Amino acid sequence: MAITAEQPANPRHAAADKCASDLFASIAAIGTGSDPMRARVRQIAELLSRDFAATSTLVAMAIGGEEVTHSESREGADPAWEEPLHSAALEVHVSGERFARIYADAHGEPAFVVLAAPIMRRGSPPTGGVALVCSCHSTTQAEVDLGLLRAACAQAAVALTQSVPVLDAEHQIEDLSRVFSKAGDYQSAHHFAFAIANTLRNKLGCDQAAMGTVDDDRVNLLCISGLDEIKRRSPGVLRIQQSMGECADRGTAIVAQADDRWNEAFAGAKHHLHERWRLASGDSCVASLPVVAGDRVVAVVSLRRPAGRPFGQGEIETAARLIAPLAGAIPLVREATRSTAARARADLRRLVRWLVASRSPGRKLLLGLLIVAATWIAVGEGDYQLTVPATVVADRQHVVAAPVQGRISEVFVRTGDRVEAGQRLLAIDTRDLVSELSQIEAEIERLNISLRATAGQRDPAMASVLQREIETLSGRRGLVERRLKLADICAPIDGLILSEDVEGLAGRIVPVGEPLITVADASSFLLELRSPNGRIVDLRPGESLRFVSHARPELTGDSLLARVSGVASERESEWVFLAEAPIPRGQDWLRPGMDGVARIDVGKRPIWWLATHRIVDTARLNFWFD
Repeated sequence: MAITAEQPANPRHAAADKCASDLFASIAAIGTGSDPMRARVRQIAELLSRDFAATSTLVAMAIGGEEVTHSESREGADPAWEEPLHSAALEVHVSGERFARIYADAHGEPAFVVLAAPIMRRGSPPTGGVALVCSCHSTTQAEVDLGLLRAACAQAAVALTQSVPVLDAEHQIEDLSRVFSKAGDYQSAHHFAFAIANTLRNKLGCDQAAMGTVDDDRVNLLCISGLDEIKRRSPGVLRIQQSMGECADRGTAIVAQADDRWNEAFAGAKHHLHERWRLASGDSCVASLPVVAGDRVVAVVSLRRPAGRPFGQGEIETAARLIAPLAGAIPLVREATRSTAARARADLRRLVRWLVASRSPGRKLLLGLLIVAATWIAVGEGDYQLTVPATVVADRQHVVAAPVQGRISEVFVRTGDRVEAGQRLLAIDTRDLVSELSQIEAEIERLNISLRATAGQRDPAMASVLQREIETLSGRRGLVERRLKLADICAPIDGLILSEDVEGLAGRIVPVGEPLITVADASSFLLELRSPNGRIVDLRPGESLRFVSHARPELTGDSLLARVSGVASERESEWVFLAEAPIPRGQDWLRPGMDGVARIDVGKRPIWWLATHRIVDTARLNFWFD
């Protein structure tokens, strides 16, 4: 990372009597407010940036399913600090250990320090991390700053996990009943669940409330209060969903908190999934309540509070009474918001029952054909072909730079032209060089005449001086002659001109070494295939493929995979794995930058796998089943 002398000095250390109490008091005041998590994180980042006079500051916080990151930077701050700060905040969040990394200036003296400390309460795992960069002039100063940052992060952990005061749930039944009475007006079960979760969160004074339905012994998490979108693969979301499943299996309320005032009717044995959720959310108090219709659980509501505000038995009993009407409201919402896909599944089940129960020969024949088709799908095999985007690229490129300084007088090629080695590309104006060469030669001739005259006068000293001047001018003449030869810029190889707006170079004054034209080696053209992450394991060198370009879709060509990269690369804002193949024979008209599609023959696969693998892979990624 570059260290510059333009970074601001640290005013914190200019005043020796500056005390940390103002910082801690300000952080504590943030915790007493009712601002949401994101606003609290922003306020703490601003306080730390101001108090430490930091060039850049980053605060990352994750509690349950809520993840918040905020950064503060001074005007003119070096953006190169952003990546080290993100890495430092993640490192202390995972390890729970603080550290300071000192960066020296060009003279080896301390100049800057990256301070990082975890956001964690005593005896609890980290819930976030803070990283900042500020000026530093000694190791002792860095140690003092790190101690202050650690104390500030401990105070921030308290401020970020405090919640608004709890309300008496016994007086909120009427408000929640109004939500139930409008169950049929909601557009989907998700909107209905979101209204219930937000209502419970506000009325019971919780940091977070979530709701999910139970279908075929599996919990479908519908919403989490405060989140517009549920990232189902997030560890926090998975812990909530798994805890809901534990509650649905037991069929009674489950509470997990560091409190021993519960009797066996509520606490019972330890429930490992709820304990994991509690510990992962900063030793919070968590609870799950089932919604029972008849003898089965149809939904689960989960709640979370800070560690300092445990659930009471009366609160859980009241919450259970509040959500009891959900047992009747959920079927109403499901029927009112039933999707086309759900109706299709129901129709399919009725069709199967109709075929099996019928005694008609026509229906039995249809059933037999369906059985044959199902058998073929189960045991048959087909060709598995993977279609991926492909682009023609040049593996080797040569950049032609200006050999001398001057104005470009002529351009002999255009973008896309094929050139041969030694072919003229550009010419640099040589009029100044020719004039300079004429002057040098005239001066040499004058000195030679003087040298001959001196020889007749027998003046060795003057002759020696004249001879040295002639030698100096001869060296200058050789240099000018060499520059004249370099003024004609030629192609280094046979290839294709790739540079854009080559014609626009005419008239430009270029310094020595400025890149002018890029020439692609014509023998190095190949196909670059972009495979998505999920299909890279199917690609092997030597597999056959067929390529068709967007420019001439009527022409196809065959090739073989030559190389498959083992590292992902970014293309068009997407991370993909790259594979390479030679240009198909007979398609010499292809040029770098042309796009197309490649169909790769991977091999034989079962018919049922070909028909279902995309759906199964998506389900595994979203629902985590084997």
